[in-house]
Amino acid sequence: MEKIKSWHRLDNSGKIYPFNLKSNIQNLFRISAIMRDDVDPAVLQTALQNSIKRYPYFNVCLRRGIFWHYLEELDGKPEVVPDSDYLIKDIDSIETYGYNFRVSYFNNKISIDCFHALCDGNGCMEFFKTILFEYVRLSGADVDPEGKIRLPESAPLPDEAEDGFLKYAQKVSIFHLKGVKDLQGSKAYTFPDARFDFKGSGVIEGTVDTAKLLERAHAYHTTVTAYLAAVLINAIYKAKITKPDGNPPIVLFVPINLRKPFPSRTLLNFSLFSRVGVDVNDAPSFEEIIKRVETRLKKDTEKEVLQNKINVTAKTERLFLFRILPLPVKQFIFKASGLFFGNSKKTMTFSNMGVVQIPDGMKTKVDQISIMASTAKTSPRALTSVSALDKTTFTFARKLVDTSVEKEFFRFLAGEGMDVTVRSNYWEE
Repeated sequence: MEKIKSWHRLDNSGKIYPFNLKSNIQNLFRISAIMRDDVDPAVLQTALQNSIKRYPYFNVCLRRGIFWHYLEELDGKPEVVPDSDYLIKDIDSIETYGYNFRVSYFNNKISIDCFHALCDGNGCMEFFKTILFEYVRLSGADVDPEGKIRLPESAPLPDEAEDGFLKYAQKVSIFHLKGVKDLQGSKAYTFPDARFDFKGSGVIEGTVDTAKLLERAHAYHTTVTAYLAAVLINAIYKAKITKPDGNPPIVLFVPINLRKPFPSRTLLNFSLFSRVGVDVNDAPSFEEIIKRVETRLKKDTEKEVLQNKINVTAKTERLFLFRILPLPVKQFIFKASGLFFGNSKKTMTFSNMGVVQIPDGMKTKVDQISIMASTAKTSPRALTSVSALDKTTFTFARKLVDTSVEKEFFRFLAGEGMDVTVRSNYWEE
């Protein structure tokens, strides 16, 4: 008798991402680790197979239902593959046997590419850390997890798969919702540069000492995220803005991890964003840009503001009339509204994951961690950063030939006294 497969609802935020698939846009992100030795594919395969048992919500494939997309349990085993020349290329469900993630290797590098419908970067990082830990352990190292790793042999926790949006959403009348206009946004500067006329993304990666970065942020009496957002806006301003006035604001989408203000252990999507816009028509100094960034970030991280945004994002799923609409109609409404697809209303996305905790025993095997976001025609440049193993790594991904923003960004950090190591895949060549 054939086994009846279990299925799972996509979380409230995860429901949005599949609507982009018909536009050939996959919202992906990649987490990578540079190992100190070349990767053994057979050991990595075993590490993945052992780890997936701990994460049943990753052991699924995306299905199309009558009213919503949903996730269905998979019977197969995910397979590690050699990395592609096309970094963070689209996930082909046939090649991955239905899985919404892909684990790959190249020389001494291990990577995981993940579809955002499955989880956010924080959730995927936990899965990736488990794979790395198991790989190091299977390679013969005796490593103490130090409470920083979800062990492959441990049992999944029920609240790791909770929908944080539905848990914390308040029952508010649609006529009393606040924050809708903020989600939609307004006009923003966009890059006019020529795009690559071939597949793939240009990637430029830079690494600095985390302690030095923290020192410079504190010198301006601000946080690392605010400091880096200001450095990026300043780089765009210096590299791209040529008119003295009449320029639309430079607008960054900066994701906000909701797990601290709204306590949750979920590994699914549970983040919102701050729309950090800076008017540069008055030729602001770097210090002034920091002040404007700080003001916006502080406002957008107030619990009341975040609560209003949670209420808005959860409301559509709770509306009876919307819930009973067929999936194609929902897709049309989401795209037409611009509420969640306002790609033209931002300049680019900047995501700072913060500090990732790695057990001391793994430091002899793992040298560096990085994270990268996918790009698309309507969102051709993105910057991500993560701090681990005393290093902070920045990864620019772009569909653009021009690299002036990246050069200005790293030039500024070097001018701040940081030693910057820069690498590139030289896609423009």
